[in-house]
Amino acid sequence: MKGVGASTRIIGLHDLPSPIPLSIGAPVPANRAGTIELRDVKFAYPSRPDSPVLSGLNLRIDRGERIALVGGSGSGKSSLQLLLLRFYDPTAGKVLYDGQDIRDFIPQSWRGRIGVVQQDPVLFGGTIHDNIAYGHADATREEIIQAAKVAHCDFIERMADGYDTVINKNSLSGGQRQRIAIARALVGNPSVLLMDEATSALDSESEHAVNAALDDLFDNSNITVILIAHRLSSIAQADRVVLLDGGRVVEDGKYDDLISRQHGRFRKMVESQMAKIGEPVIEDHDKHPESGKEEKKKDGEETSVQTRVKASGQRGSVMAGSRPTSHKSPVQGQRRSNHTQAISRPFFTAHPTPYLSKIGTVYEAASSPPDAFPEMNLPPPTAPTASLDSYRPNPSFTLKRLIGVYSQLSKRNLSILMTLTATTGLALSPLPLSIPLLVNLTIGTFLTSAAANTFNQILEAPIDAQTPRTRVRPLVTRRVSPFHAAVFGVVCTVLGGGFLWFGCNPTTAALGLGNLVLYAAIYTPIKRFSVINTWVGAVVGGVTPLMGWTATGGSLWPTWDQPLVLNWPSSSSAPALGELESTSSEPTTPTTPPNPLTPATLFLLLFSWQFPHFNALSHLIRANYALSGYPMLSVLSPKLNALVSLRHSILLIPITAIMAPLSGSVDWSFALTSTIPNIYFTREAVKFWKVQTEANARRLFFVSLWYLPVVLGLMMAHNTVQKRGWFCSSTKTKEIEGKERIV
Repeated sequence: MKGVGASTRIIGLHDLPSPIPLSIGAPVPANRAGTIELRDVKFAYPSRPDSPVLSGLNLRIDRGERIALVGGSGSGKSSLQLLLLRFYDPTAGKVLYDGQDIRDFIPQSWRGRIGVVQQDPVLFGGTIHDNIAYGHADATREEIIQAAKVAHCDFIERMADGYDTVINKNSLSGGQRQRIAIARALVGNPSVLLMDEATSALDSESEHAVNAALDDLFDNSNITVILIAHRLSSIAQADRVVLLDGGRVVEDGKYDDLISRQHGRFRKMVESQMAKIGEPVIEDHDKHPESGKEEKKKDGEETSVQTRVKASGQRGSVMAGSRPTSHKSPVQGQRRSNHTQAISRPFFTAHPTPYLSKIGTVYEAASSPPDAFPEMNLPPPTAPTASLDSYRPNPSFTLKRLIGVYSQLSKRNLSILMTLTATTGLALSPLPLSIPLLVNLTIGTFLTSAAANTFNQILEAPIDAQTPRTRVRPLVTRRVSPFHAAVFGVVCTVLGGGFLWFGCNPTTAALGLGNLVLYAAIYTPIKRFSVINTWVGAVVGGVTPLMGWTATGGSLWPTWDQPLVLNWPSSSSAPALGELESTSSEPTTPTTPPNPLTPATLFLLLFSWQFPHFNALSHLIRANYALSGYPMLSVLSPKLNALVSLRHSILLIPITAIMAPLSGSVDWSFALTSTIPNIYFTREAVKFWKVQTEANARRLFFVSLWYLPVVLGLMMAHNTVQKRGWFCSSTKTKEIEGKERIV
C-alpha cells in the first residue's frame, strides 16, 4: 500500500504542467561553445513573487574561464545556477549563450551541455561504470575510462573488478565519491561545468586530490567552470571572483586584487572566515582615533577604518591564499595609498554597457563612441584617517635611489628592447660599420626612448593612480615631482638627439626625435579615446630598426645609388654581398649596394610582431584598462582582439620567409630556419583566437618574448654567413678570388 500511495503522488507530479516548455526550441550542437552572459536579469521565485532574489544582475563569463561565485546566504548564487540550468526563467532580462537566448534551445539539449557536480554526490547501488555513465546511456567504455582519468579516479584500477566493482554510498570515501561525480559530469563532454560547494564536505587530503583533478581539467580543456564555493582554497583557484550581494554583482576581479582592497567586501568576508577559525585578522575600529565618536554608514557610504592587528604575541596579518606579509605597524601600512584605494571601482560585470553593442571589425571598434560613465552615486572621498605620524617624508636621493627612479621613468626594459632592434638594422646594413657609430646609435636610441617613456608617464599619472599595476610608478607614489621628471625627459631628449645627430647623421636623429613625438604626443593621448593607439604604437616599435639602417648611410627609399633589387633564388646576375670583401684590415666597398627592401622588411616584422605581443598582454590586464577607462580592443571585444593577433602572426610568415630573402639581407635558407619559430608563434595565436582565456593569452605573450630575438638573431646569423661566403660553391669561390686579385 505504501508503494501504491507513493506511485500516486509521483503520477500526480508528472501530470502537472511544466512551467518550462520541454519540446520547444532548437537543439544545441555538441561542438558549439561561447560566452555566457546575463543581461539585467531579475528573478523571484513563483512562490514568493514579491521577494526578488536577483535585481538587475549583469555578468559575463568568457569561454574557457573559471569563475568563483561567492556571497552570503540569499545573495543569489544558487538561484543563478537554477537559471543557467533553466529550471526557471528570469522574470526580466536575458540569459545568453554564444549571443543567443537559452530560451531558444530545447531544455533537454541545453542541459546536456552542462555538467553539474553537487556538494554531496548521489551514487547508486551498482557498478562504478554504471554510476559514471548515469545520464549518458550511449557512453562507450572508452569514454567512461577517459572521463575517469581526467577526474583522477586512479583508485578504480586498484580495485579487484575495476570498473565492474559493485559499490554503494558507503563503499567509497568522500574524495572518491566526489571524483566519480566529476567523471560523471565530464562523460558528455560538456561546455559548462557547474560546481556547487563540491569540496566543502571533504577533508584536506580528499580536497587536495579533487583540486588536483580540477587543475588538470582547467589546464587541458576549454571548458567553462562556474564554482559556487566558500572555501578559500577553491576560490583562489578561479580566474575571477564574483561577489554577489542582494542579487547584484558588488565586486568582480582576481583573487589577489580583491583581497588587497583595504575596505572591500570580499576582504571583509575573508577576514570573518579567518576569525572563526582563530587566525590573525584585521579588525575595524568603530571609533574615530581622535574624537572617539562612532562613525555611522549613511546611504551606502563606507566608514573610514583604522586597522590594527590582533594576534597572540605578534603583529601582522595572514590571510589564506595571500602571500605572507612582513610585520609592520598598522599605521605605517596606511599611507598615501588611502587616497587611491578608498573607493572600489567596478568594471566588466558591474554594468553591461560595454556588451550592449557587438563589435565585429576594427573599424567599428575605432569609430564606436566612448561609453558614458555609469552613475554610481559614490560618496565624496573622505580624508585619510591615518595620523600625521604615519606620513613620513621621502628619503633623500642617493645615487642608487636616483638611478632606480630614472630607470622606472625610462621603462628600462622597453628602452633596452628599442635599442636592440635599432642595432639590428645597423648589423644588417652592408655599408661599413664602426665602434663609435655603434656606441652613438646605442646611447642616442636609449636616451630618446627613455625620454618618450618619461613624458608618457607624466601624461598618464592621473590614470596610473587608479590601477594596481601602475600605482607603484615614481610619479604616482610621489618619489619624484612632475617637474623633476620633465627635466629628466628634456635632458634625455637633448642628449639623445645630439648623439644621433652628431654621432650618426641628421636622418637618424630625425627618426629618433620623430618617434619620441609620435609616442609621447600622439600615442599617449589617443590611448584614452580610440583603439587606433595600438596601430600607432606598432609604428613606434617599427621605426627603431630604420634608425640603425640610416645610421650607416642606408636609404629608406630607392635612389640611383641604392636601387630596389629583388634577389630571387635563381638569380645569379647580382653578386653576393661578400664577393669583394678583402682579407686586409682596410674597409672595402660592397658590390651590392644597400637594398631599401631590407628596412621595409624590418619595419613590417616589428610592426606585425607587436600585435600578438601587446594584444596578449592587453588581455591579461584588461581589467586594469577597463578600470582606467581605456577603450582597448581587449576590453571592447576580446574575440576581435585575438583575431587581430592571429592575422599579424600569420603575416609574419611571408615577411620572414619571402620578403627577407628577397631583400638580400639573408639567403633563402632563412625561409626554412624561420619556419620553427613561426609555427610555434602561429599555433599559440590560433589557440588564443579559439579560446580567449588568460592561460592562452599568457602562453602567447611568453612565446612572443623569445620569438623576436630568435628571428632577429637568425637574420644576423644568415647575413654573416652570406657575407663570408662560407657556403659558396667552388666555382664561385674561384671567381671571387680572381676578382680580389684584380682589386
